[in-house]
Amino acid sequence: MTKNIAISILLAVFLLAMFFLSGIGVLDFSATEILCLLLIVSGTGLVYIGLGDKVDVVVFSGTVLFLIGTLLLTNLNFEVKIENTAYIPIVLLISAAGFFMIYINSPFRKLNLLISMLLLISALTLIFTQTKFEPGGFVQAILPLLNIYWPAIFIFLLLVILLRKYK
Repeated sequence: MTKNIAISILLAVFLLAMFFLSGIGVLDFSATEILCLLLIVSGTGLVYIGLGDKVDVVVFSGTVLFLIGTLLLTNLNFEVKIENTAYIPIVLLISAAGFFMIYINSPFRKLNLLISMLLLISALTLIFTQTKFEPGGFVQAILPLLNIYWPAIFIFLLLVILLRKYK
C-alpha cells in the first residue's frame, strides 16, 4: 500500500470515527472542532508523505496545515485574544516551522535552515517587543488541551500504528 493510500484511509477513518463518536455522545466535538482536527491530521499526513521523498512543497504545506489547525483549535477552545500585532509573528513562526521541516527533509540545503532561523528570530523579536506574551500563561493554556483531546490523539496514533504494517 502506498503512503498516499494509507494516509487517505487514515483521514477517512479518523473523520468518520470523530463524527460517529460525536454523534453517539462519546465525544463532545462540534463540526468546526472536527474540521480543525482534520486539518491537524491531514497536515501530519502530508508531512509523512513528503518526508523522504524530497517533496518540499508537500512537507511545507503539511506543516502549515498542521499549525493552522492547532492555532484554530486553540482559538476555538480557549478565550485566546490574538492582538492585531500578533498576526505577523504567527505567520513568521509558521513559515519558520515550514522551512525547518524542509531542512529536515533535505539537510544538505543549508539555506532552508538559515531562512528558518531568520524567520524564527524575527518572529520572537516581534512577539516580545509588540505583544503581551507570557510563557507561563501559554503553558497553562495548552495543558487542558491534552485532557480534552486525548481520545482523538489516541485514535489517531492507533490508526498510524495499524497502517504502518501496510507500508
